[in-house]
Amino acid sequence: MARRCRVVVPSSRRLPLTEDYWIEVKDRLNVGERNEARAIAINVTPNGVLVPDLKVAGLAEIAAHLVDWNITDPGHKVIDIDGVTLSDRLAALGRLDQDTMDEIEAAFARHEEAMKAAREAEKNSQDGEKTDAEISPSVA
Repeated sequence: MARRCRVVVPSSRRLPLTEDYWIEVKDRLNVGERNEARAIAINVTPNGVLVPDLKVAGLAEIAAHLVDWNITDPGHKVIDIDGVTLSDRLAALGRLDQDTMDEIEAAFARHEEAMKAAREAEKNSQDGEKTDAEISPSVA
C-alpha cells in the first residue's frame, strides 16, 4: 500500500467573484500557517488571559489562505497582496466593503467544503483495508 504524503504540498486555485473579480486561495494550510492565523486572532491580557481579537477573528483564516486577487482600489489599480505578510493581507481585507467581503466569505466557504470533501475522498480511496498486522495495538 502506498503511503500518503504527510507534508502539505503547496497548491492554490482561483475562485471567481462577480464582475470578473477573483481571489486565489491555497487549497490547504500547513500547520505553521494555520497556527499563525490562529495566533494573530488572539490577544494576551497583562494577566495572561487569552482573548479573541474580534477585529480579525473572522478574517484570519481567509487571510491565511489568500494568495492573490484582482481587486482594485478606487483608482482601479490592483491592490497588491502577492507575497505580503498575513497582517498586510488582513489589513487589505479590512478595507473592503461589506458586500465584497460577504462574497469572498461565501466563495471561501464553498472552497473549504470542496477541499474537505476531496480530502475525505482521498482518505477513503486508499488501496485496501488495513489488516490486523497493520493496525497498532492500543495501549491498555
